[in-house]
Amino acid sequence: MIQVLYVDDEPGLLEIGKLFLERTNDIKVETLNSATQGLDQLELINYDVIVSDFQMPHMDGIEFLKRVRAAKGDIPFILFTGRGREEVVIEAINSGADFYLQKGGEPKAQFAELAHKIRQLVRRTSVEGMLQQNETWFQTIIRHSDEIITLLNRDGVMIYASPPVEPMLGYKAMNMTGKKFMDFIHPDDASAVRQEFSSAFEKDHVRNPVRYRVLKSDGLYMPVESVITSLLEVPEIQGAMMTTRDITGWKQAEHVLQTNIARYHRAERLARSGYWEHKTGTGSVTLSEGAKNLFGLPACECSQSDFDSLTIPEYRDSLERAKQALVTGGLPFTLDYKIKRKDSGDVVAVRLVGEYDREEQVMFVIVQELTGV
Repeated sequence: MIQVLYVDDEPGLLEIGKLFLERTNDIKVETLNSATQGLDQLELINYDVIVSDFQMPHMDGIEFLKRVRAAKGDIPFILFTGRGREEVVIEAINSGADFYLQKGGEPKAQFAELAHKIRQLVRRTSVEGMLQQNETWFQTIIRHSDEIITLLNRDGVMIYASPPVEPMLGYKAMNMTGKKFMDFIHPDDASAVRQEFSSAFEKDHVRNPVRYRVLKSDGLYMPVESVITSLLEVPEIQGAMMTTRDITGWKQAEHVLQTNIARYHRAERLARSGYWEHKTGTGSVTLSEGAKNLFGLPACECSQSDFDSLTIPEYRDSLERAKQALVTGGLPFTLDYKIKRKDSGDVVAVRLVGEYDREEQVMFVIVQELTGV
């Protein structure tokens, strides 16, 4: 329901106006016969639209409008008056009136036009409110994001950089406009980034994160990851959007992980041991680096039959029984047996210790070479 305050010093016109405006049941009108009463009423009730006459005693419509703007801001305001002088229209518009309508003529048509203007103002206010709210939300998200959002034209020139560029890289966002983003990329990484930027504009392009080093304001490079999205279809941009995140922590974690993996591989080599996993559902076998070295297998995954063929024939039955008891009865096993390496054909004695994960359907087996056997 649209709440309207209608102020006029002519009681008869107020009555007719209320009757016509409320006929469609989507407008509710409250009438007052002075601007002074109108100001008092605005302290009590919030209205969607104000309709006011111009020429009234004690306070005219223009003064009423100015007082409303000063006290209540941008409430939609329609000046509805019989005075048609040009200076009145100009003053009304300059004072912030949204519409100016002249009285006179056939009441039905006159108030139909007024109702149309009221609904138009309400729709406009609603849309402006949503746009303003969306803009507020957008700016809040952008400012509090851990990622930099950059808009680039087709030549890679930055036309916008979001505020996080300052805490992340040390640059003022406003100073990034007009600069080429490729000028901030480490020379060794430039080719990969340039290729991804060009590919972003190709039809059916699949966005792939590209990792590179970007120059900070202090002269040091930071590892980042960007996703580039084509915005050629947006007339105001006709370029791309690049979302960039700091991956320094990932790089550090990746380094720690790679260091631990290298240590584990070294331990396997020194102990001449390893492990293998047999997925009973698919029959595939995956070996660790140490196990691959023991069995002489170049691939990290092979079929169960290929793997079983490395077992010396006289040990195959005992190994099969141990695996069967493990899978069906959940009985872990320890078994010494011999294999024939795939690469050299050398016979090697090994010890197996196996257990089974029934939920994952995975047999996990530790293998170690037995020396002096």
